[in-house]
Amino acid sequence: MRTEKFAGLSAAALNPAQTAFMPHPWEINLVGIDAFFENDYGYLSHAGVFKVLGHLDDLAQFGDTLKSTDPLGDMQVGYYNDHRLIRGVFQGRITGPSAAVRIGENHVIGLVTAVRGEASGYRLPEFLRAQRLTDRKRFIEDEVTPIVGGLLTWGEIGLHYSYLQKGDGPTFAFGITPKLLLGLEAGFARSNTSLDFCSTQRDSMAFSRGDWELAMTTGNMHAVTDMGNSGELDMNALHPQVNGFGAGIDVGFVIAMPKYEDASEDENTWRLGVSLVDFGFIHFKRRSEDHTFVFDSLHVISSLDYAKERDPHEILDLGGMNFYGKTEESLQKTSFAAFLPAAVVFQFDYQVLPDFSVGSVWVQRVPFGKFAVKHVNTFSFVPRFERRWISAAAPVSLSDWRSVRVGFSLRMGFLTVGTDNLNSYFIQQQFTGSDVYVGIKVNGWQRSGHSYGMSGKSRRKIKCFGF
Repeated sequence: MRTEKFAGLSAAALNPAQTAFMPHPWEINLVGIDAFFENDYGYLSHAGVFKVLGHLDDLAQFGDTLKSTDPLGDMQVGYYNDHRLIRGVFQGRITGPSAAVRIGENHVIGLVTAVRGEASGYRLPEFLRAQRLTDRKRFIEDEVTPIVGGLLTWGEIGLHYSYLQKGDGPTFAFGITPKLLLGLEAGFARSNTSLDFCSTQRDSMAFSRGDWELAMTTGNMHAVTDMGNSGELDMNALHPQVNGFGAGIDVGFVIAMPKYEDASEDENTWRLGVSLVDFGFIHFKRRSEDHTFVFDSLHVISSLDYAKERDPHEILDLGGMNFYGKTEESLQKTSFAAFLPAAVVFQFDYQVLPDFSVGSVWVQRVPFGKFAVKHVNTFSFVPRFERRWISAAAPVSLSDWRSVRVGFSLRMGFLTVGTDNLNSYFIQQQFTGSDVYVGIKVNGWQRSGHSYGMSGKSRRKIKCFGF
């Protein structure tokens, strides 16, 4: 629904220039929530979103040896053991109060706020597959290929501006949203080379080389320790804290071909846009640590020492003793930079009938920096019915060029609800993830000089030709 002209500030998340086409004079976003999760490591059988939500407490404590008599019923844990690339992705956004207002016919200014959290791990090593871990043999060397994974949570406050330039031919639009970023919590693990190791006798492991780097915030480390001891996360023990600041920007362009005869002046035959979103970084310098473990000689350690520890700092101290001979030696500095999940977005929209359009959106991640979460690559085909007070869309999406999803979204007045993975809400053989988005906003009914009725049509404008 971010591609329709009534999307307003919601469309700015894909392309800031899209707000230049909003037909109303002002808009206030009250709240918006969207979340996405997908993985290729494991699944729940005979499960769907509502069934999973009904067993959240049980899921927090389950193992991989569930029987049909367990509280989860016929839901079973399964793992993929084929040669597909392993990935795990989470994206969440809570859009706070935001507003936009049109100034004259050509300018839109606004303020946007949001709290976001994303986690990603792509091309995870084959060694981590459940079957490989189960079948691991002693004294057989294994190789863990380079890995990058991370979690980033942050708040953002942005100033928005878009400009619309009309003429006798195509219409051009430009939009930009510079943002102040408030870094909350973050954690990253990165290996720059392959890690060679093997299991030896008495639960010991031998490492011959490695180049690992860990960066994290420590403000809520006590809650992680308590979760390790009790097996449950106490939400009351979490205290959101700003651990760093940064800057980001979204910028985009749109070219559109207006309709002139027997159409409203705000309708276009087609629109083509390109944008760069989530380009930016956060410098964490409060309650932050950057650790490295680099070695190229043989080290033998006891896995039992690590298995009984729950405090992350104690685990890091053990690593310092094993690989450097003393604690705290791995700590390199008390700050690090984390980069946003930058992406280039291409959009195309074509009006087939007065109230029916088809469009496509291609989101291609463009990772920057050493510590960065990665955006999901997505290509979507979106047929859409659109009027002033109601619209509906049925997107067909290809996620990371491997999984096809069919969704449905509906806007009625000021409420929008939808999902890009409708099948996940029904019982399916292998449940691997889902997504949802909900938004509530209010906006003005009239644009300067133009009246709108229930059908969303403005006064007609016929193009006059000169001879």
